[in-house]
Amino acid sequence: MNISRDRLRKSEDLLPLEEELIVGDDLESKIVVEIDREILRTSLYKLSLVYREVLVLYYFKDFSIKEISEILGDSEGTIKSRLSRGRKLLGESY
Repeated sequence: MNISRDRLRKSEDLLPLEEELIVGDDLESKIVVEIDREILRTSLYKLSLVYREVLVLYYFKDFSIKEISEILGDSEGTIKSRLSRGRKLLGESY
């Protein structure tokens, strides 16, 4: 668990977002997608680690709240609270 947290804290590539399939050579669409990714990445970096790790585990690693609770050693209520608060903070900064 600590190794994962350290990796999240130090990682420059926090979100290995998969390439979206863009049909054709629509350069403008590709640029918009890259800008959106960069804005999201920057906004996530600004969050406290406790919110960032829950958001990444839930949305990008597809863990359930119960699984995240077990991984982090916190109650499900705490994870739900962090997830809710993290979404709110991310929405405010994004």
